[in-house]
Amino acid sequence: MWQAATKRPQSPTRQAVGAQKERRHEKKRVKEAKKQVFGVVVVFIQAQPATLPVLNLLIMNAYLIYALLEAQVLPVLREYQSDLTVQDRNTLSAYTGPFLLSYRPTGTNLLLLGEARDFLIGGDARSRREQSEEMETFFDRKRAEVSWALNTHFLHFDGHEFHVLSRASALTVVDGHRERLLGLLNT
Repeated sequence: MWQAATKRPQSPTRQAVGAQKERRHEKKRVKEAKKQVFGVVVVFIQAQPATLPVLNLLIMNAYLIYALLEAQVLPVLREYQSDLTVQDRNTLSAYTGPFLLSYRPTGTNLLLLGEARDFLIGGDARSRREQSEEMETFFDRKRAEVSWALNTHFLHFDGHEFHVLSRASALTVVDGHRERLLGLLNT
């Protein structure tokens, strides 16, 4: 009597190895897709991430800014990659101004270094003192995010080029932006 061949169930070890293999293949597929989408720019950055200033002439719009940012930051992120690939990408999709990104293996903190108008919502309904206090509270929170011990990497886009910063330099950027906006608010 003929019986249909049945597959033996895989052992847990074989399943784990198969899952690892699948993850490696998925990473390879993603990498190839990025090469096709971003071309030479991403390949060059992945090979030599410290050479970002060389590519500053290529930065023309939010799409390229995000592509450069992702190539630098994504390899560091082990968890919460959606902080970068969804939330930060959506935020930066319509923004080409300066920003500061603090990041760590478990996520990102993005600070848009916009103009004072971001704090002047409500027009004359609030006093300058109230607006100033709101801005101070905002920057205290952002300074705490940058100071947070888990944030180990800092990337500043000044509107034209990327700069890899130390924690102290990142705090200087936040403080300088705070002073500039408070100066605009108080004039």
